[in-house]
Amino acid sequence: MTLPAERLRPPAPSLSLRAHDACPPETRLLLEVIMPGAAYRFGISRAELIGTRRCPRFVHARAFVVWSLRSLGQPLSYPLIGQLLGGRDHTSAIHLHEKAIWLRLHDREFAAACAAIAAAFTCMEETTHGNRCH
Repeated sequence: MTLPAERLRPPAPSLSLRAHDACPPETRLLLEVIMPGAAYRFGISRAELIGTRRCPRFVHARAFVVWSLRSLGQPLSYPLIGQLLGGRDHTSAIHLHEKAIWLRLHDREFAAACAAIAAAFTCMEETTHGNRCH
């Protein structure tokens, strides 16, 4: 008896196995703050944040997310960050990180956004460890 070719193929991965689910719990919390915060700060939707358009404000928002995920807490890998940003390649995440570093040096608003999220993250960490934020 021969089986049809479809029965020999492995099943498609479940939709519940997303990049977000692969993150440790503390990173998931950070993602729940960073992604909506970046979308709000740069005046775009979450769909636009992970979309394919390359207008400057979309690129800046994505660069902000990459910088945050690499600089705050335990750094995420570039492949995982690429997956979180709409299934992008790891080289896209690397380029966005480089863009974020350049923007922090040359764009005061971008640098202020990075400083604000870093301060909020520090406060969040202090609160979870029993210390009070100032």
